[in-house]
Amino acid sequence: MLQFLSQKGKHHWRRALAMLLVLLSVLGMFPATAFAAETGGAAYPATGDFEVNIAGATGWNGIRDALPVYDSEDSGAEIVTVPASDDTGPVPFVILEDNGGDRVKIGLASDDAGNVIPWTGGAVDGAGWVEKKYIFVNLPDVLPSIAYHLTNASGSVFTAADGMELSGVTGSQLYAGKRLNVRLDRKEYTVPCMYTLAQRLAKVQKAAMSNGETLVIYETFRPAAVQSAVRDGLSSQIGSSSAVSADMKKSDAMGYGQNWFIAGGTSSHQAGLAVDMTLAKGDPEELYAYSLDGAAYQKYEAWTEYDMPSAMHELSSASIRWKKTASSTAMPGDLENWTEAFAASEGAKRLQKYCTDAGLIPLASEWWHFNDPGSAEIMAKGKYSKSIPIHTAGDYTFDAAPSVTPSVAVERFLSHPAPIGSAAASDDVSPTGGTGGLNPGSPGGHCGGVGTDVRRVPPDPGPGVPGPGHPQAESNITGQPPGGKRGTARKGVPDKK
Repeated sequence: MLQFLSQKGKHHWRRALAMLLVLLSVLGMFPATAFAAETGGAAYPATGDFEVNIAGATGWNGIRDALPVYDSEDSGAEIVTVPASDDTGPVPFVILEDNGGDRVKIGLASDDAGNVIPWTGGAVDGAGWVEKKYIFVNLPDVLPSIAYHLTNASGSVFTAADGMELSGVTGSQLYAGKRLNVRLDRKEYTVPCMYTLAQRLAKVQKAAMSNGETLVIYETFRPAAVQSAVRDGLSSQIGSSSAVSADMKKSDAMGYGQNWFIAGGTSSHQAGLAVDMTLAKGDPEELYAYSLDGAAYQKYEAWTEYDMPSAMHELSSASIRWKKTASSTAMPGDLENWTEAFAASEGAKRLQKYCTDAGLIPLASEWWHFNDPGSAEIMAKGKYSKSIPIHTAGDYTFDAAPSVTPSVAVERFLSHPAPIGSAAASDDVSPTGGTGGLNPGSPGGHCGGVGTDVRRVPPDPGPGVPGPGHPQAESNITGQPPGGKRGTARKGVPDKK
């Protein structure tokens, strides 16, 4: 049986103060940075390198076995398990706390018999601790500033050489699209990845944003059925198109067979340990400041993707990063053995630098693909090759994330474990924020939900004048991003030099 939550601390004063801060900042009467300066932190401060507090984020079991839940943060006894996703489909739970150790605290829903059942955004019946390296987290819940452009959930851009389409794949919606994310108060994709990958992506995005750039993520978790469909489509083109066949022979001569582009078995995408993404220059005129229960972050609502060696998800020799193959589970010693096309792309090189600085491992055959180093242990590769793999097969999809705000998670779930009667989110509810074009979640965190705030950050006017993020510059900002404005990713422009 699940153990009931026991924490009884009162947090109502924090929520009231956070709501007052939101009201004042919206009216342009109070700088968003002043609260942190005077109190030493936000009402619900960001967790670790994440942009917002982890409390209220959605998580799932990320391994093939039942996930043990313990009664303490450090050791303790196993009190219950979360079913394996490969057996039952993803069983969501709410993440409540991360103190920087190996485990995170989660809240669980259960049936009358004490069995764990999917959490739908309402009451939790108990809580415990799980190993963070074994769980998925919904990435937008913790890194809302990233631009999410999941083309496989809208219209797949997978192609072969010369843009040759893959039958049944190119242009097709291969899994669920955007849904209302109550936590962010906007429609957004569900983007599951392993917790450790999310932590490293936080460092990458922070570095990019500091240079006026943003990550544009195309995919993290990929269902096994989609993996098979892409491989079948590429195989068909290799067999029927002389151009695609010739290009694959060219790749083979470099040591890159078809498996380097789309694996025949389980890939790191099914394990939630891979990310496909590009880098874009943010439009300073479309930079907005947001907050979630007091934790502030900025987000570009328009951007321009840098020219890269090939189109995104073009499975061809043009996408190859290095002249020679290299490990995909350990950091290669030579990170600059680039192909001519890759070496000519400043954007691709800068994206690689951001990622390797954060510990992500570049895939040799695809400029857009990076692996979390945890893939070696989870998938029993490299130095762990004699171990038993524990990654999931990925025979399922994620349709929604019933995430809630940190204040709801802390005040209702941690402080008051009794059922609160919250209903799960539905697609019938319209977010208060508009929906961007190639930025499907923009503008996010629009002032309409409790604990949310959004303000436009003006472009840096030049030397001697306070720029974005400066209290003096922000204290008079009252503008809000227009709903429905397209966050169009403009392509084909020169690389930033």
